[in-house]
Amino acid sequence: MTIHYRCPLCQQSLTLAERTLRCPQGHCFDMAKEGYVNLLPAQSKRSKAPGDTDEMLRARRRFLEAGYFQPLIDALSNEISQLPDITSLLDIGCGEGYYLRALTAYLPAETFGIDIAKTGVRMAAKQQQQSNFSVASAAHLPFADNSFDLALSVFAPAFGEECVRILKPGASLLIVGPGPSHLQGLAARIYDQVKEHQGNFQNVEGVEKLQLVSEQTVSADIKVVGSAVEDLLQMTPYYWHTSAERQAELAACEELETPVEFVVRRYCHEH
Repeated sequence: MTIHYRCPLCQQSLTLAERTLRCPQGHCFDMAKEGYVNLLPAQSKRSKAPGDTDEMLRARRRFLEAGYFQPLIDALSNEISQLPDITSLLDIGCGEGYYLRALTAYLPAETFGIDIAKTGVRMAAKQQQQSNFSVASAAHLPFADNSFDLALSVFAPAFGEECVRILKPGASLLIVGPGPSHLQGLAARIYDQVKEHQGNFQNVEGVEKLQLVSEQTVSADIKVVGSAVEDLLQMTPYYWHTSAERQAELAACEELETPVEFVVRRYCHEH
């Protein structure tokens, strides 16, 4: 492992010895049996189990592995293939690891994923042992400065100044957010009036040394069938705003047609 974790308590470099990461101040973090490390201090948690729930994570894995978002994978792999000399990649808000797994096939790089949800990190580490996963906050990334050639954030919070810190000069940041019509077919089953998505780029816009290089919109019409309809509902924030009656209706739904729309932005860390 050439990328160095840093201590979330004192920000000094962590060294791995016998499955324990240790800093010069004596702070220790043991590797879990699944191969990940928990670098989220207790004082940084806003709840006992922060992040997505176990049910959301399992539903997301089933839905994504069924290939419904393949157009996004194709777009990301094409974008990454045009970048030179990518030897290290960080997935910020990796969840259960789907996007990192899918993109690793196109990218022979040292790969890392972080998420605030421990269950998601555990799931990711068990399925992709060649990558490095940690429980950590996107607002306080547990890595040394100038570590990565590429960082990725798909439907997850990313904080521009932290991204600048951990990216090498000239490195890229790929952020994916929802387009205006994303999943409107699902939203129409939940709300009487459907609102357009506004994107999720506010934490990187206007950040010094992050220059927007390109933006593309990836869209498709998909037909979700069988139990994947309920998985789609459970994996999104819509689930928490859906009445029990409409949850039951969607669970019984044989198929659901909806547009998917992804906005993919690439930023460059300017020297």
